[in-house]
Formats: sequence, C-alpha cells, structure tokens
Amino acid sequence: MRGRKPKPTALKLIAGNPGHRPLNKKEPKVAYVTGAAKPPKWVKGEAKREWDAQIEYLTKTNKILADNELSMLARYCYLHGEFAKDAIAGRVMTAAMEARLEALAASLGIGPSARSRIKTGGGEETGKKGIRSFIG
Repeated sequence: MRGRKPKPTALKLIAGNPGHRPLNKKEPKVAYVTGAAKPPKWVKGEAKREWDAQIEYLTKTNKILADNELSMLARYCYLHGEFAKDAIAGRVMTAAMEARLEALAASLGIGPSARSRIKTGGGEETGKKGIRSFIG
C-alpha cells in the first residue's frame, strides 16, 4: 500500500480530528498497558535497562503502548542490547540490523521524528535531565 501510514483513530481524537475526515468506527479496540510490565526472560543486560526506560516512557508518561505491542517492545530492546554489545566490542552494527532497530523504534513512537508525529495530552518534561547512555 502506497502513501502515508494512517494515523490511529485514538490519536486523531486526542488531536481533535484536525482534518475533519470521517473516523474509522470499525478500528479494533486495544487495551493499553497501565502498570509496570515485566520484560520476557530473554531481555537481559542493556536490553533490560532499555526496557525499563521505554516502558516508563510508553506507559506512564504517554500511555501509548497497547498490551499486544509488548512483544514489539521486547524485540526493540533486544536489538538495542545487541547494538550495545557490538559497540562495546568495537564492532559496527550492520545496516540491516540498524534499519530493523529504527523501524521498531518508529513503530513504537521512540525517537525525535517518530515522537513529533504523536500528539498526546502530555508534553510535560518527565523530570529527567541529560541524555541516557546507549551502552550503560
């Protein structure tokens, strides 16, 4: 399918439906993660640290992570952990692995350009200062 990916109805409603186009009344309803979600057992080390940071951002700060998207978050964190291992060992991440990591991050709304496409009721700072290290 060509063109821009459609914006989820929930995000259109939060933004006040600025395009005034008809909303998809048949869009599947999802349950959003509201509490602390534990990562799968295979998410360890730097991947676990990334899980802890992102689960807070996606659930407490912005409330945009659905229950059925936890496996996507786990895959993103796993790839992030592999990136950290490669960086520590002095290896360069392959272009294919980097593309997968960036695609997962964008799907989850992680990163500056992905975040700019999401409009929520928040927008406040989370209270953390500085930039978190990628490799711990």
